[in-house]
Amino acid sequence: MNISHGQSLDRPCSILLSILFTLLVIPSYAQQVSTEDTLLEHLRIIVGDGGILTDAAVLFRNDTIVAVGQVSDMEIPAGARRVDLTGKTLMPTMIDAHAHLGYEGLSSWGAQNYTMENLIENLNIYAYYGFGAVFSAGSDPASMALELQNLQESGEIGGARFLFAAGMAPPGQGPNNQFLVESQAVEQAVGTSIVHGLASETDAVAEVQAAAGQGIRFIKLWVDDR
Repeated sequence: MNISHGQSLDRPCSILLSILFTLLVIPSYAQQVSTEDTLLEHLRIIVGDGGILTDAAVLFRNDTIVAVGQVSDMEIPAGARRVDLTGKTLMPTMIDAHAHLGYEGLSSWGAQNYTMENLIENLNIYAYYGFGAVFSAGSDPASMALELQNLQESGEIGGARFLFAAGMAPPGQGPNNQFLVESQAVEQAVGTSIVHGLASETDAVAEVQAAAGQGIRFIKLWVDDR
């Protein structure tokens, strides 16, 4: 099991320690890289296939997992830094498959919160609580969403991996009334459409082709006229 970028091992262990055990590669929440072998030991591991390991250990070399198993079976390199995590649990990261990032602030919700800084803050909060990826469903201006993805891919920011969809709907349809007002306010602020109107099959083909041309991989389609 390899993770090319993982949670910093220097973060406090006062919360649930979580590391991704799948092929999903997430940017580091804290961009620090150890140059020594580190052993997390005496912890419980929820494997993700229904199995649970008790009194287990995980061996890291730099930012890569090189061994997982029972402490008693682990070959521990000489000089490895050992971290006792008795009473802690290691688990696969969670994925939020339907979110609307950027609108949620620390004490309010709405278009007034939608900034690049707040999008990054949202992703960092997700990572802090054990999420490896979050999918923002049709509520982001493409230019900002693509910029955010590029920042993560270049390693300039961390947080949960950001995925998003282009928003589309027949005329007069789309998000609920409150959300529609807020998304329209973001549209006005950034000068670009968020929910694209589809009045015909021709419109649908054109909008999907335009999204694909920008490198957008997903479409969020609203079909409820409320």
